[in-house]
Amino acid sequence: MTKVIQLTGYPRSGKDKYFKIAKDLYPELDIRRYAYADYLKECHAEELGITSMERYNELLHTTNDYNGHNIRDGLSKLGIRLKKKNTLVFVNKVKSYIHDDNPDLAIITDLRYWEEYIYATDNNHRMVRVYRCDIPEEEKSKPWNVLTQVFRVHEVIYNVGNLMSYAGKVELSVDRTVYNNDV
Repeated sequence: MTKVIQLTGYPRSGKDKYFKIAKDLYPELDIRRYAYADYLKECHAEELGITSMERYNELLHTTNDYNGHNIRDGLSKLGIRLKKKNTLVFVNKVKSYIHDDNPDLAIITDLRYWEEYIYATDNNHRMVRVYRCDIPEEEKSKPWNVLTQVFRVHEVIYNVGNLMSYAGKVELSVDRTVYNNDV
């Protein structure tokens, strides 16, 4: 049975780094990364006619413009439209991906909204807040980022100091989840 860790925290706090470290520390496990926003990005890329997700992500994180379209703005608007049709569209997609892949450990790197939180609590997923002190104040005040600080989580990991220190914290967190070792 797949174990699931859901990560919440501000952008650039180290959630994807958590996944990479976990994957490196546990090569014997099939560990996969999932994100609620991945399906949204796939839909948006398709809407814009971009066939490569690598190219789409490059545009999203650099120019944010594609043939006169503001990519971030369009992504946000599409997300709202899709959620109006079905509030659980992104939760259901991630559930489906995890079910089909059946990994030992699924790490969802973008726990942000109530329906995602409810999915996590209803399914006994381990929830971890990754926190970094040097996140800009304007980033902290965005509505989806404020909400993530309200979620009750199993543990908070501070991504401060050196990489080895952070890796040790990730190792303990994964160990607690996969092997039920609450140290």
